[in-house]
Amino acid sequence: MSKLDDKRELLKLKQGLISSEESSFSSDERPDAPILTGKAALSNFVYHYSLHLKIASFFLIIGGIFAFFILTAEKYDLTVMLIADNSEASAYFALNSDKLKTALEQYTPDFDGNGRVNVECRFIDLTTDVAGVQRSPDSVQGNMIKLFGEINMGNSLIFIGNKEVLENIPGEEMKFEDFYCAFYPFDSTSLNLDAPDDLYIAVRNSSDEEALLKAMTVFGSIMGTGF
Repeated sequence: MSKLDDKRELLKLKQGLISSEESSFSSDERPDAPILTGKAALSNFVYHYSLHLKIASFFLIIGGIFAFFILTAEKYDLTVMLIADNSEASAYFALNSDKLKTALEQYTPDFDGNGRVNVECRFIDLTTDVAGVQRSPDSVQGNMIKLFGEINMGNSLIFIGNKEVLENIPGEEMKFEDFYCAFYPFDSTSLNLDAPDDLYIAVRNSSDEEALLKAMTVFGSIMGTGF
């Protein structure tokens, strides 16, 4: 039946000239949808689900970025905190952090077994002025917050700093029992690095026995006591 015949048949149905039983035309008839394959099917899928695909791609990209940083993050055998609240200790750490890192690596075992020793020295400067120039309060406050985070959540157990800052970290008074070993003059170590007289080294106590053992192993080596 042609399209013209269809229209005539439909018109007769509407006018009541014929009944639906007498007509060969059905208003419910629909042309069969073509079955898509190959590129056509893919294009049709992308067209109908483009928003879903964009959202999924976004989360895949974010997940990939996080995975990349986790897998490529620097691994450290030991992390040491360097803390100063006076200009002399601050200047010393600023100028000698790399030398200190290299010296400590000579006494640090390859704890993670990756074939090389890598020590991280994290310097937190709490001095309020440098050569008579007042530092930004926001900068000092930011470093204090960073220090509190390291104390509460970090894995650093070896602390090096001027004695006053080690004994009384602002807002976090350190009692003697908080340290496994406290306080030893830094110039009594085997590191052979000239340092201010007021610089000390200590090992903070921890319930993490494995981390404490690593810290004490290195501390014993540089003190020559063989802990």
